[in-house]
Amino acid sequence: ESERRTLDLVGGRIEDVDLSGLDAIVEEAEDEGDDHSEGVDDEETKVDLNEMDPSLPVSHIETPKISGQDLKLMMLAFMEQLPWLINRDLIDKAALDFVTNLNTRNNRKKLCQMMLEQYRNRLDLLPFYGRLVATLEPVMPDLALELSHALLQQFRAAVQNKKKQRVDWKIRCARFISELVKFGIIPKGEGLSCLRMVLFDFRGHNIDMCCAIVDAMGQFLYRSTDSHGKMKILLGVMMKKRDRVSDPRQQMLIDNAFYTCIPPPVEEKPKSASDPFQDFIRYLISNLSRYRMEITIRCLRKLDWSDPVYANYAVQCLSNPSLPRYNNVPYLASLIAALSSCHDWIGIRVLDQTLEDIRIALEVNSPSLHQSTVLSVIFLGQLYNYSVCDSPVIFKTLYQLITFGAFDPLLDDWNDLTRIGLVCELLLVCGEYFNVGSAKKKLDCFLAYFYRYLLAKEEAFKARDIVFPKNVRFRVEEMNDYVRKDIKIPESFDEAQRIVDGIQQQYGKMVLFLLISKNTG
Repeated sequence: ESERRTLDLVGGRIEDVDLSGLDAIVEEAEDEGDDHSEGVDDEETKVDLNEMDPSLPVSHIETPKISGQDLKLMMLAFMEQLPWLINRDLIDKAALDFVTNLNTRNNRKKLCQMMLEQYRNRLDLLPFYGRLVATLEPVMPDLALELSHALLQQFRAAVQNKKKQRVDWKIRCARFISELVKFGIIPKGEGLSCLRMVLFDFRGHNIDMCCAIVDAMGQFLYRSTDSHGKMKILLGVMMKKRDRVSDPRQQMLIDNAFYTCIPPPVEEKPKSASDPFQDFIRYLISNLSRYRMEITIRCLRKLDWSDPVYANYAVQCLSNPSLPRYNNVPYLASLIAALSSCHDWIGIRVLDQTLEDIRIALEVNSPSLHQSTVLSVIFLGQLYNYSVCDSPVIFKTLYQLITFGAFDPLLDDWNDLTRIGLVCELLLVCGEYFNVGSAKKKLDCFLAYFYRYLLAKEEAFKARDIVFPKNVRFRVEEMNDYVRKDIKIPESFDEAQRIVDGIQQQYGKMVLFLLISKNTG
């Protein structure tokens, strides 16, 4: 009987929520703020837990097998562990544990008190508390009733006493009520009444509480068929009263809460009509893989390369190594080599575009281009691997990376290590082929200049008492082990400079000898 009386108090119906006159209410009036609490008697909210149905058979009443001290320790451990149960499985296990081992009147009161007063700054716990209470409610309805009434009383006191409580506590109370409404512990009508109360006097902390309610359960009430109509009216009133709010922060909160319930319509941009033949070319290159090489080569060879529109578009797609997946970039270079056997100008134009992209990246020196530059350098190395270009192109690019605008504050500042990574990536792709003949001598000569550039960067870091990044040093050592295991990296800048001076003297004598022999001849 006592539970039935209390249930009637909490059981507010949606039809009983009066929404008339919300717009006409004066902001300073506060006497009507408790309209929804008609017939609520504080004495009736007390649940008589001592009442017990005498018709229950004695066999259904289990005698406690645990001492009171042990039970108290178990409850303390349960309450300490509860704030860290932050997923559904753990909360369900905790509910089962509470029902099995801790289901006493005092423990239920302690649990209710803990959820109300402890960890008030942890808003992330409220959905899990709601799930716990909803799980326990069929077995122990008094816990849900006591918690619901305590929260509603806190809410009404917070609305009436506008500045006597912290705003974060008010927001927590509003969100907790919203979570219980979503779990069906508090009726939807009571949730709408709470929203009506804060909308009635829409100023100060009430705005924050209103936005918290709408953000937490607004979408649930708006999408429910029985509460959709009144929730829509309340949202309309909230947006009308938004114009009277002068605080930009609160205006932003209102907008965010409203669009959480009713997202703004997304206008679909009309798609520009594209040529299906161009879409087919892009599809072939984007989906390039090891198993589609043969059919892709066959389809692109059938393309009308005499048509400048399709030919230019196909070359543009072939010059973009970001279209296929990164692992399939070698197959893109192989495709270009296969097409160059029929049309030699394809490889020339793709190579020219790749070199142009690298040059532009060096001239602009924008961080937004670093990733695409690395991909272009790797693509250039793959083009050399598939004989689309010769070694002079690779060496010219390597020297360009370490000499163009070197140590210029705008192009290559002392702490900019991007070019070191580009050189390592290029040599890791194609450096293994420079092991014999003149290519080997050219690479040895370049490595001497590169190590001088590297050690000059390290000296710049040391001069400012900054540690040189180890990942860059490890990358250089990895590249050196890959292309020249027998060559050691110089330990100091002076040593690297002596090696470079020796190379310049050697080749200077050779150039001088050739000039003299040419003049005498």
